[in-house]
Amino acid sequence: MPACKNIFISYAHKDNKTFDGSSCLNLVKMHLKPYLRQQGDFDIWDDTRIRTSEDWHNKIQTSLKGSSAAILLVGPAFLASDYIVSNELPVILEKARKEGLKIYSLIISSCAFLDAEFLYPDPNIGPHKMKLSALQAGNRPDAPLDMMSPGAQNKNLHEFVKTISEDIASMSASASTNTVVPPPPSSPSIHPVYASLIGMAVSDGMLSTWSEFRSFVLAEIPTLSMLRIHAIRRFELQVSRAVWPGIYPELECALKNFAHTLELLVEVINQHASTDERNWLVGCKFYINSENDDDYHRLFKLYIEWTDNYHNALTEAAKAANWLSDIIRRDIDPNFFLLDGYFCAGSPEPPKYTSSEIQSLLIGSEPKTQ
Repeated sequence: MPACKNIFISYAHKDNKTFDGSSCLNLVKMHLKPYLRQQGDFDIWDDTRIRTSEDWHNKIQTSLKGSSAAILLVGPAFLASDYIVSNELPVILEKARKEGLKIYSLIISSCAFLDAEFLYPDPNIGPHKMKLSALQAGNRPDAPLDMMSPGAQNKNLHEFVKTISEDIASMSASASTNTVVPPPPSSPSIHPVYASLIGMAVSDGMLSTWSEFRSFVLAEIPTLSMLRIHAIRRFELQVSRAVWPGIYPELECALKNFAHTLELLVEVINQHASTDERNWLVGCKFYINSENDDDYHRLFKLYIEWTDNYHNALTEAAKAANWLSDIIRRDIDPNFFLLDGYFCAGSPEPPKYTSSEIQSLLIGSEPKTQ
């Protein structure tokens, strides 16, 4: 995936107010600015930058095509806008499918966010279609920005743009050292399916932020932002839908397996977790509220089993990440995460599949499970 130099903000003017009259667009840009100032050489683009004499449609399309990330400020007017639905979302969704463009949604007002479905790259005939609810959202549909107090808005926006900033920083670092590079002239070109999904494995699959991702999972109480969870699920969805070229069967198997192990990790944590007011998935010590000693010991035993399960799931995900990285270094890019080294789980020693485990993965059509 290319380094993110342009962040496109898509919004409808009629949605652009919170309950106290503040501009949602300006609030997002205000929260983003300190982070982007530190990283430098990034540009936030929205239609307020179009001058009176300029061709506004041309300016919007040019900016869209040059963007590597998009922020969608979603409300009823956004979903009802013919221009957004016909001219902005098809470009954004197609760039996400082909180039790994990152999409961040923020729900401004109560609307059909969960149900609205869009066709792309042609807004009338597709052939692809997607619901925005399948992508990342910075807040829950039942907690739109215009229903929050100013304090709650600031807190939610801070978490929202912090995640965007972390992703942008990791993408920039990956672009300079870790992402797929063009092969030598004598080698066959990298197939776009491989290039796109390897890019998603770096960003949405958490390879670029593995240490931080790992620390959140291994904390005393595991926590994951819903933005990260949606990114993992988007990666898994793209892998499952991929039309594989069959050039590198082992790479294809490794990508499927890595996506599966990440999704399994989220499922295991989600067994005893709930979403807090920040829109983070937070584990809980459910044995604490037991009514008697017998109940306490029973629930505590279940808690320990659950802890072991998500620790094991993280180890499996690290194994899958290390196998995938080895294959990419062998077949595609010898410098892929070379300086960072292998991915760890609960111990300093990076976990790796045995040769028999790899053989089982290659022979069977099903991804590896615990």
